[in-house]
Amino acid sequence: MFKKIVVLFLLAVNIAFSQNTIKANFKPETDTYSWVIIYQLKGAKQIYVTNAVIENNTFTLNMPKKACTELCTVWITEKM
Repeated sequence: MFKKIVVLFLLAVNIAFSQNTIKANFKPETDTYSWVIIYQLKGAKQIYVTNAVIENNTFTLNMPKKACTELCTVWITEKM
């Protein structure tokens, strides 16, 4: 019984402090990428979630609270 309570507590803490921001940088540095898009996959549909511009080889995505609870894809586009 005690183990179940501990597991439940750990899950609750993990969900409460889940990540709402994704921050990344590219190594080695390159100037070929321009922006990042995240889509949520629901069945055969792709639903737009958010995007960010890549500047100085870094980007920060602020995720909505209810976004990507299942499967998401990240698209990184190249400069034209």
